[in-house]
Order: sequence, then structure tokens, then C-alpha cells
Amino acid sequence: MFFKDRLLRASIQIARENWAAWRDVFEHSGPICTSPLLADPARFASFCNEYRVGRTIRLGTQNEFRCALAESPQFLAAIQDDTGQALDKLEGDLRMRFGTHDGRNRVVSILSKVAAFVRPARFAAWDTFARKGVNIVLGRNPSSPFNTYTDYLA
Repeated sequence: MFFKDRLLRASIQIARENWAAWRDVFEHSGPICTSPLLADPARFASFCNEYRVGRTIRLGTQNEFRCALAESPQFLAAIQDDTGQALDKLEGDLRMRFGTHDGRNRVVSILSKVAAFVRPARFAAWDTFARKGVNIVLGRNPSSPFNTYTDYLA
């Protein structure tokens, strides 16, 4: 029991530190382009590093990707679409421009995490652990695939 208590305390401390670091982003209520996450290149770089999503876009395109989202009417429309369909479409459009392996690899991980930070009440991060958790809650095999982000949000 002692180990579980220490693990729980450590996890709570990590959550507190994360909230302190990112609270202003989660609570931002202004236009998307002024979100601290998208308005500040250093903050976006920190986000990409901390959440390990920088590897999902081509090397050297991080700031261009940030600007593409901050200035994009499509991204603004995508985060207003509660179904996730517009985010799926935007991911397809951005993949060729920013995806690794000449656009063959998807950019849904970074795109979903940005959406989750910008509109946390609606969007969930797309990553291995989150997908496994959703599958478990749905009573499915933990490694069952979701074909699209839209399916994952549903």
C-alpha cells in the first residue's frame, strides 16, 4: 500500500505542475490565433517537446505548422465541428505538407493534442494510451483500431 500511496502523491504533483504550466492555454477564451499555444513559438516548441508530438511532423517545420494552424480558417472551423470530421479532413490536407516520410505518416496526434488544448471540453488527444483507455471503457479489445479521429470522438 505504501508504494501505491507514494505513486498517487507523485502523480498528483505531476498533474499540479502540468496544470500550472498550461492553465493559461486551457483557459484562454480569445481568438485561436491569440492562444498562448499558437501565438508563441517558444511555447509551441515546449508543447511539442513535452507532449512528444514534434516527431510527428517533418523536421524543421514546427513553426510553419504552428503558423498554419494559428492563421487557418480551416483549423478554426475544425475545432468548431464537434464531430471531428473537419479535423479528419484538415489532417488529410496537412499530412502531405507536414507529415513525416513524405506525407505518408499522419499528423493526427499533434493536431488532436492542439485541438484538445484549444478546446479541451470537446477534443481528446489521439495517442496510444488514450485509444487503449477509450477501448477499455467501450468494452472493446484495448488494441482495437479507430479508423478515423471522428470514430474515436464518437
